[in-house]
Amino acid sequence: MRDDECVKAIAEGINDICTHINTARLRTWDKLDTMTHEELDELAWELNVLWYNTAGTLEQKREQIRTSDDVWRTLGTRYAVEMVITQLFGSGTLEEFWEYEGGKPHYFRVRLSDPSVLTPAGETEFRRVLEIVKRKSQLLDEIRLELKTQFNAFIGSVIHDVGHETHTITVKLDNTFIGPNIYGGMAVMDSTIERHTWPS
Repeated sequence: MRDDECVKAIAEGINDICTHINTARLRTWDKLDTMTHEELDELAWELNVLWYNTAGTLEQKREQIRTSDDVWRTLGTRYAVEMVITQLFGSGTLEEFWEYEGGKPHYFRVRLSDPSVLTPAGETEFRRVLEIVKRKSQLLDEIRLELKTQFNAFIGSVIHDVGHETHTITVKLDNTFIGPNIYGGMAVMDSTIERHTWPS
């Protein structure tokens, strides 16, 4: 090939072109953290990230592109499904049919904690993505939404055996105390003349 005049001419032409190309502008992977929505959308299209969500946040888009090769390598596995739905919906767990009561072969269910999947658009997007990354022989049995909340529980208790007493429990009811909390009170006494106030 070195003696072929045509090959020589092509090689010289390519060398001439390459010397005028700024290769730094061709870098993408090390610039993911500075790319805009439009640039990330274009890169996802080039990489054929079929489960990509164009309406996602910058961080979601970057994470989907970063892990796209990993998802393609494991497509159809539990690992790929859980990775993709966690990226899009914050968290997600796939349960095979033998892991829950009433499951039938070739079926599975998914547990999520993001309420956005309850909207028609959210459910449509979830099913679209799931259809791409799951194994084709598997069928979705159900989507389980598990919402968690935190609250404080305040419990007061008085036990006494007296003839005549007055007890007052004073509580400062500020916004923190009033928030999504549970209040409970209990009094056990052996007396007919008493006054108990809680909260004041």
